[in-house]
Amino acid sequence: MLFRDIRGPADSKQENFSRLCSRLILNVYDGAKPVDGKGGDEGIDSFVGDFDGAIKVFQHKSFLDRLGASQRRQVESSVKQVTQRHQVAAWTLMLPIDLNPTEIRWFAGLQLRYPDVPMDWWGATKLQDLLARYPSVALDFLPQPTVVTVIVKNDLDPSTSSQTDVRYALRTAAGISCESQGTNEILDELVQDIRRRSRLRLLIWGPGTTTGPLYDKRCQVRETLRKIGHQADFSEEVWSPERLQRSGLNLKVAELLQARAYDYIVCFMASPGSIGEVHDFANQAPLAAKMMICVDSRHRDGYSTVGALRIFEGLNGRLHWFESPNDLEECHLSTRVLEQVEKVAECKQFAVATNRGLS
Repeated sequence: MLFRDIRGPADSKQENFSRLCSRLILNVYDGAKPVDGKGGDEGIDSFVGDFDGAIKVFQHKSFLDRLGASQRRQVESSVKQVTQRHQVAAWTLMLPIDLNPTEIRWFAGLQLRYPDVPMDWWGATKLQDLLARYPSVALDFLPQPTVVTVIVKNDLDPSTSSQTDVRYALRTAAGISCESQGTNEILDELVQDIRRRSRLRLLIWGPGTTTGPLYDKRCQVRETLRKIGHQADFSEEVWSPERLQRSGLNLKVAELLQARAYDYIVCFMASPGSIGEVHDFANQAPLAAKMMICVDSRHRDGYSTVGALRIFEGLNGRLHWFESPNDLEECHLSTRVLEQVEKVAECKQFAVATNRGLS
């Protein structure tokens, strides 16, 4: 979450991540310099030393998910290029994630191919530690927490949490100091009201009980969303066969009414029903803009991908590719969904706050 929402002077998150890395390296190593990669960077994003002599090389890769085959090839290509062109005293890969055991073994294998080059990697934990040491860099690149997000992320309920807990969370996470008891009481009341009015109604489309792990993941996401205070429902819960029969509506009409009524829709596109829902509704601009579709990356070349999903993205829909089974087993898919829902909730919080004149 920390690096996924990175901000900064550049137009892209990738470039802002690279600039963040360069700033951190400059704080750690006097005389460190970034390399402008336009036209070719020779496998170097930042370096320390004489460019035509022995140098410490840093490669910045803004891979926000796992290191699949494509990402590994990019890293390997960078190492090959820089070792062919330069005398490399040390080489460090900088990433916004920590490596998992499989990736650590891959990295060790890469090191064996270049025994004369000391290699290391700096992941999310290392970068977070450096950002804590150099807060001015964090201020320039990391999103600043709002009062509401501090309360939510610390799982504080103003109706039950002590004033000390609220004060501590605000001071440590956002640098906000509220020593007056009266001020705290007013703040707590406002936060509680914003949270109540920002509760989302979420519809979760996806496979049923016969399809296994993805159905389990769908259930897990629903229960997590309910636990943090949102209303989260499956289509089949809203339109049971009995209720649909009583309504006299065609199922497509019923689902359309349902989709319009909810604040946001998450679709695990992995069953005949969920594929049909995407093709029926994801090309409608008002619905696409409030929808996140999760698709197994093995289907990147499928009919839906080159047809309906391209239109969906053009209508500002949120498309997420996941790797199966890793992203299911390691909860990366759940994390992406919850991050997206959190952003939607924060948009609603802002709308509520500004309507109250709190901006």
